[in-house]
Amino acid sequence: MNIGGGINPDTADEERFFDFVVEYYKNKEQVDEKTFVKICKYYTHTTRRINRGICQKYYRRLQDFIRFIKWQNKK
Repeated sequence: MNIGGGINPDTADEERFFDFVVEYYKNKEQVDEKTFVKICKYYTHTTRRINRGICQKYYRRLQDFIRFIKWQNKK
């Protein structure tokens, strides 16, 4: 799993996150929250107050997107 240059709340990083979600789904990746957060923190400056909890937030968003994609593919 490779998150790339980090996950931050600005637009360019949002687009990278969406690309990551698509690749994650295509490759049928399965990663638990603890592992995701650990890797995310390696690439993201989580000590900045604005970024605290961002890795957990993105993991929850990842799971939401995956559930949505699976739901769409069942139609």
